[in-house]
Amino acid sequence: METLNWVHSTGAVPRSLWYYMAKLLGMRMEEFRGHLDVELNEVGRQQAASCNSLHQENLMLKEQVEALLQENIILKWAVGIQHERQKESEERNQELQHLKRMVTQYQKQLRTLEVEAHKPEIF
Repeated sequence: METLNWVHSTGAVPRSLWYYMAKLLGMRMEEFRGHLDVELNEVGRQQAASCNSLHQENLMLKEQVEALLQENIILKWAVGIQHERQKESEERNQELQHLKRMVTQYQKQLRTLEVEAHKPEIF
């Protein structure tokens, strides 16, 4: 039986409408109310099951969000460490480049001094 959705503005179906619906369906009022109770109970059961299902899904999604937040914290921490390591590596690389330039400069100075040391002195 299809669930009836005729509801008065107060939220209740008027008594005369109950009687009219029962007569349309060829039932006695008590029989109609029994069928309607079964339908309403089924709708209530389905709503409760749907509500429970949505509640379970909500709990699962909250757990997933919590897990993602924890992963996000760990990833931010790891990115921070990686950033520090990258910064230290760049600083060491700059220092190495500076030292290489200094070695080249000192080698040039050494050659210049060697050349000057081997020149004969003229008075």
